[in-house]
Amino acid sequence: EPGDTLLGRRLSIESMMDLELLYWASEATGNKAYTLQASRHALFTMRCLVSDDGRILHMADFNPKTGEIQGEKTDVLANNKKYSPKGYSPSSVWALGQAWAIHGFTTAYRHESQTLFLNAAQRVAQYFIEHLPEDGIPPWDFELPPGENGQKDTSAAAVAAASLIKLARATPTESEARRYRDAAYKIIKSLNSDYFGKAGGQGIIGGGMYNEGGSRKVGATAWGDYYYIEALLLLKDRKT
Repeated sequence: EPGDTLLGRRLSIESMMDLELLYWASEATGNKAYTLQASRHALFTMRCLVSDDGRILHMADFNPKTGEIQGEKTDVLANNKKYSPKGYSPSSVWALGQAWAIHGFTTAYRHESQTLFLNAAQRVAQYFIEHLPEDGIPPWDFELPPGENGQKDTSAAAVAAASLIKLARATPTESEARRYRDAAYKIIKSLNSDYFGKAGGQGIIGGGMYNEGGSRKVGATAWGDYYYIEALLLLKDRKT
């Protein structure tokens, strides 16, 4: 938009979900430029938003000319409701963002077979799994301070379940693949038993956390339902 100095230097983890379209475009047209762009974006996102221990940042503010991060807690991001991170804070770990990262880096590896993308997918997946509560449904942010609203987010769980199944299929080591499958089964079991059909007629899975008008709400989400169904179809395909 005219006068907008923010969009040109904002990177968010949700952008990893757009890679699938770029890879498809290369396959459909034979133009490898789309795959190259997807690969470059995945590499840039990995450098800017993924730490060595696998935790992700939802957003980072960077210099578009140099690609250097200017800060994860810059006021222009943190204090702007339109562009502010959806986690508890600019530097905390938004559970849905962590799930998007599993899906995105798994997608990059599936299409390019580059080990660094597999390593990134496994790092972010391991962080997600290690921080899951007993029922397999994460809180909406993994780094909530004591006393804050610990509402679970079933949409993050559904995205993670589908992504973990895809990662298990792509992982060459059976012991690691089994870990991802087991985590996905655990998530789906809880969604089936505790959240299926409890969305008040607004969807399939209740208990999803989403932002609306700057406030957090709980209920059915389109993405939670979509990836829940995808996870079930992936499990069905694996058994046949």
